[in-house]
Amino acid sequence: MGSPTKQSLKAITLHRPWAYAIAHLGKRVENRGWACPLAPGSLIAIHAGKKYDKQAADWIRQTLGQDCPPDGDEHPTGIVAIARFVGNVTASDSPWFVGPIGWQLTEVVAIDPVPCSGQQGLWLVPDVLRPSVRKTYHRELMRRLVEAL
Repeated sequence: MGSPTKQSLKAITLHRPWAYAIAHLGKRVENRGWACPLAPGSLIAIHAGKKYDKQAADWIRQTLGQDCPPDGDEHPTGIVAIARFVGNVTASDSPWFVGPIGWQLTEVVAIDPVPCSGQQGLWLVPDVLRPSVRKTYHRELMRRLVEAL
């Protein structure tokens, strides 16, 4: 995996619990009405916004049988994961895909939340935050490596 500080790191803000679903529930497609302009293979930060979508949590539970933590401290805001963008699709067998365009994600690494404000659309993670994001990302990668040994 590359490092989020070797190049500019873009982020996408998602309502909670969608960011949680990417970080912890195996959601590997982000549904949008527009194609992601990042080059395939680019890293993208997943930012959990302040808004909690209870209907989304209900849908995840009813449709996929997976529980999300309720609104509150269990759903921190800030950058909560780093993923690799694979490409855009207009169809997918994934139960998470509803379209019209899906951003395919892989190599998702949930990280300790890095607090920051989000923005609409795809946005650049501020330079001042990138060292914290990199540190938590690398710490999680090392933890996974040690567990695999």
